[in-house]
Amino acid sequence: MSRKMSRNMNQRRPASLRRRLVVQLIALSAVLALILYVAVRLGAERASEATLDGILGAATIAIAEELRSVEGGAELELSPGTFSMLAAMGEERIFHRLDLGGHAVTGYADLPLPTATPTALTAVFYNAPYRDAELRLAAVGRSLMIDNRPTPVLVIVAQTREGQRAIAQQLANRAAALGLAVFLIAVPLSLLAAGTLLRPIARLAEAVSRRGGHDLRPVHHRAPAELQPLVEQLN
Repeated sequence: MSRKMSRNMNQRRPASLRRRLVVQLIALSAVLALILYVAVRLGAERASEATLDGILGAATIAIAEELRSVEGGAELELSPGTFSMLAAMGEERIFHRLDLGGHAVTGYADLPLPTATPTALTAVFYNAPYRDAELRLAAVGRSLMIDNRPTPVLVIVAQTREGQRAIAQQLANRAAALGLAVFLIAVPLSLLAAGTLLRPIARLAEAVSRRGGHDLRPVHHRAPAELQPLVEQLN
């Protein structure tokens, strides 16, 4: 009977406060590492997309500005630097489309159109699938005088996003490595912090245990403010 009672008491013994504190600190470190990874991943994707949009929009506006009205139509002289800007993003596929009066006159006539047609030399950006690829497109609209009539012009330049994804993935991998390093460093630091925080309790318990059960003198032991109510109750 006594053995069964001792076993039940051991089973009901509460978990160690040190263990609870360490587990909570490690769990918090894991959550912070995960948040760091997600934040860097999203930030990398947005930064790479903003960079691509800046270059793509500048190239599209440059093409629209180089359009000139001539007798019976329009003339376009592309400078070598227009597409060299897009080539700086890596080995991407580039598509373009030029519409005059709502009709495609050059480029890829089936290139997806924007949902809202731009009306000024301000690029409108959107995504669309095209020929088994996910494209980032920029559209710019303007007006040309052709045959003494204002004619709407729409310029679309598109680029694949493999380079953008590669940059984002590379930064995300670095963020994952950084998060893992933070977590691995947090484990010993959690053990150290738990030991430091629980040391006053251990010292108080040691001081009380040395007194014995017949020593009724007040306990004069320096303890943190959180342990002062316990010391007062002991006294």
